[in-house]
Amino acid sequence: MEPRPVEYTNVRKFVITEQGHPHPVAHILEFFTFPQLETLELGSEIDGDALSLFLARSAAPLRRLVVTCGEVFNSLEVEVLRQVPSLVELELRSPTRWLYREFIFNEYPDSMEFLPNLEKLSISCALRDEITMDDLVRDVGAELMTRKEKLARSGGWTLKALSLYVEVPDTMRYIYPERSLAVYKELREGGLEVSIKGRYSVVF
Repeated sequence: MEPRPVEYTNVRKFVITEQGHPHPVAHILEFFTFPQLETLELGSEIDGDALSLFLARSAAPLRRLVVTCGEVFNSLEVEVLRQVPSLVELELRSPTRWLYREFIFNEYPDSMEFLPNLEKLSISCALRDEITMDDLVRDVGAELMTRKEKLARSGGWTLKALSLYVEVPDTMRYIYPERSLAVYKELREGGLEVSIKGRYSVVF
């Protein structure tokens, strides 16, 4: 008989820093329930089913979520994010191409009920990840603008800050023509804080 998860009603912030490779069988969240959790930062990989079960079990008013994809567990899907409509801040670290495309091209621009309270979005990648700086610059701004335009009449546009970041060696610099950054200029002029950076260079 498997042990029941232990419930802590006073935990509002839970952070897991990156500690090498994740355990192949179980994740620490499988042993806990945090019904009052507001901040969950996962610096290490987690199986998508394990995270989904934790969120469903806790049913917490989560406001900030940091998730990290990786080589061992890469099953995180956008359905997990549908479980937390209360999110105000979301950070996706090293998202798989599948998660990235479902989030950027399908759910966020097309479903107005998806993350309706989101104010801060951050996407960060490493040099050898599936998603590159070129992907981020080309895709994210255009799809955010699509959502903003759809919500223009209802006043439901909530996003206040966007951060795109790629970890690269100090020998690499990103340079994009003005036309590639025009949508970000328009978003910034409309009140959105926009930051696009490599480790040693500022793109926008």
